[in-house]
Amino acid sequence: MNNNIIARLDWLLILMYIILVTFGITNVYSSTYNDAVTSIFDLTQPVGKQIVFLGLSLFIGGLILAINVKFFEQFAMLSYIVGILLLIGLFVFGKTISGATSWYSFGGTSLQPSELVKVATALIIAKSMGLFQTDLKKPTTLLLVVFYCCQPFLSFYSQTQVLL
Repeated sequence: MNNNIIARLDWLLILMYIILVTFGITNVYSSTYNDAVTSIFDLTQPVGKQIVFLGLSLFIGGLILAINVKFFEQFAMLSYIVGILLLIGLFVFGKTISGATSWYSFGGTSLQPSELVKVATALIIAKSMGLFQTDLKKPTTLLLVVFYCCQPFLSFYSQTQVLL
């Protein structure tokens, strides 16, 4: 197996990602254009923030590619449990933004744990599916996947019911 990260990348997918992001940033720029702004890198403008987020996401993506797969396998359950606890913590510590109490607020930054739970749920399902002799035709395997998917869903659903 080739251990070179660069050789294993799907360059067509990366190209499509960059094209889509370029279209998105161009749309943000054109919809928020202001004659007074002299640079697209101005962080007070939406396009400047998008460019910073693009750079940050490319950096984080590179870090994720450099991490050994075993790391994600080992911490899949822990990340899932922490994510569920973060969702439960929203009932006590959550901040209501746009009518939904699904945010934590830290100073000027907000965090929506549901986004982290989506990744954690995908990791835990991938780990359980990747175990030796996992068979999707077995009802126990399907029930385990349904269980992993239902835990975050029930938390999301109960948050919306509390607001009504």
